[in-house]
Amino acid sequence: MRAQGRSVVLTVLLVAAPVAAQSKHQHGPTSASRGPAIAGSGSASSGGPGGGGGTTTLILPAAGPADANCPSSIPTVNSYVSGQHQQIDAIQTCTTGLNAGGYDVITISMWIQNALVGKHLACSVYDSASPKNHLAAGCDVTATTTANPAAFLTMATPGSCHLNPSTRYWIACNGDDGTTQYGQNNTACANCLTAVLQAYGTWPATLGAGGTSNVTPAFYLTVR
Repeated sequence: MRAQGRSVVLTVLLVAAPVAAQSKHQHGPTSASRGPAIAGSGSASSGGPGGGGGTTTLILPAAGPADANCPSSIPTVNSYVSGQHQQIDAIQTCTTGLNAGGYDVITISMWIQNALVGKHLACSVYDSASPKNHLAAGCDVTATTTANPAAFLTMATPGSCHLNPSTRYWIACNGDDGTTQYGQNNTACANCLTAVLQAYGTWPATLGAGGTSNVTPAFYLTVR
């Protein structure tokens, strides 16, 4: 999508070993359960999505079937899908932790298997209201793709993207090219993914129900 005013184009952080390219909806090699490591300056005792906050960086992943990824496991990639451009794909996160001051999103990550050079991806965050509300322009991230990365693409937030404690959110992503392959976990997750047709380059103020799919896209937030 076209980057919004406060969005920034960022360099892709690639940290996973390449795996063989797969065709649409094919199963592929399973990725590691960990993505980009972002060092934190606090102690582990300062808490996490199930704890108390502080300056340590924490993972807030797509929840997956029966909250299988909660509180902080990055979704395992076991299949890929292409063609979801000009469409917002959104997945609910695990519940944030108990830190009274809440949490700030510092990056949003998604697995990209295959892509052409110079295409674009974007992600943002919505709340869990009905309809879902776009959280803030500071949550809007974009990136330009490299060729067939087979890795998590991690994008830093350009501004304030604050999450409340003990709350679930939705990670929403879109792209401008139908050949880009996204990573997902196809373990049955009833109606977990929401898909809403939306031109790339604009985040609507609210996100309706849309269509659904029984998969978990490999999306996660890094917060502190």
